[in-house]
Amino acid sequence: MRAAGLCRALRAAPSSRPSTALPDDAAFCREVTDAMAGSLRPERHGEDGATAVQPFTDSLVTGGKRMRARLLRHAWLACRRRGRSADTHPRVVELAAALELIQACAVVHDDVMDASALRRGGPALHASASAQHRAGGWSGSSDRYGISMAILAGDLALARADDLAAAVAREIGGRGGAVLETWRRMRADMVAGQALELRLQAEQCGSSELALTVASLKSGGYSVQRPLELGADLAGATRGRKAALSGFGQRVGLAFQLADDLRDLFGDAAELGKDPGGDIAEGKRTYLVLRALETAAARGMRHEEELIRSALASGRADGAVVERVRAAVSETGADHEVCALVARLRDEACGFLSAERFDDCARGRLLAVARRLTAVPQALGPRPAHAAAAPPL
Repeated sequence: MRAAGLCRALRAAPSSRPSTALPDDAAFCREVTDAMAGSLRPERHGEDGATAVQPFTDSLVTGGKRMRARLLRHAWLACRRRGRSADTHPRVVELAAALELIQACAVVHDDVMDASALRRGGPALHASASAQHRAGGWSGSSDRYGISMAILAGDLALARADDLAAAVAREIGGRGGAVLETWRRMRADMVAGQALELRLQAEQCGSSELALTVASLKSGGYSVQRPLELGADLAGATRGRKAALSGFGQRVGLAFQLADDLRDLFGDAAELGKDPGGDIAEGKRTYLVLRALETAAARGMRHEEELIRSALASGRADGAVVERVRAAVSETGADHEVCALVARLRDEACGFLSAERFDDCARGRLLAVARRLTAVPQALGPRPAHAAAAPPL
């Protein structure tokens, strides 16, 4: 299938409710969860350590869509040598579990940094640990105890993730060096993206170009591109196939983050599973918001500019605030500009799939990934005909 045909296949799919789930992955995800739990078994920490940490390790392996694990598996399936069984190899499960443990670390630490008491409809780990402290009538600050325990739980998840990745690298011999190099880059992407995002929030400034850098590191690299590269490394992919998956993942990953920014502001609660406007409440300087601010400033739209700045600084996003910010962003046209950029990045990703001869089944899985990760809210209406300028990738 040529690139134009791939792009038509992507655009033809409905985009109302994004989902990263693919139907053939349920058993694989259960295996990954079991491998994560096995790496966190209490006996690995010693009796006293197990008693302290065990109440919180379960939260490290429950919930989540296993998106990164799925991406790794899709890349491995796309790149495995002809004639090899399609059954998932144990090393794939182990490396996927390592990916999900490093994501568990990021989630636990993110909740601390964002002061978010909820995660997936239940208490965040630090909130749960604080509640345990209060219920026990223990000495000291319950909040400080919860934060400290969450930091340690995240550190444990990161350590076990590294252990699993190193074990896989040893077991696969010559391909292990490539796996570890990609793993190191992914860890660096995660930390650099989070640090830059925090700085943009703290400084209350920054440009849309910097916001794209954050999105490229946190989603383009860490969430999509590197997991695909790890799957290619594990399969012993040719240089051309790995490069194709890398380029595909970089663009789909960036489009995923931009689409997620749109969903956060313009999606509804039923679609999101939470109230919209979380990014506004946290003061996040997303590409969408910064493009709106830049456009408003350039066009002298002082009312819209001040309204958005005030909402970011307020630390709250009730229904009325979200509605006003939606209207202001729409007035600048930033919403449609970002929609166009998402579509352009997705189309560019198609070209990478056409550059290498992946089989139809592998291509179909990757197309499904791109389609589902880059869905935008239907409430935004038809997209503009002219695409925004390509980002510096």
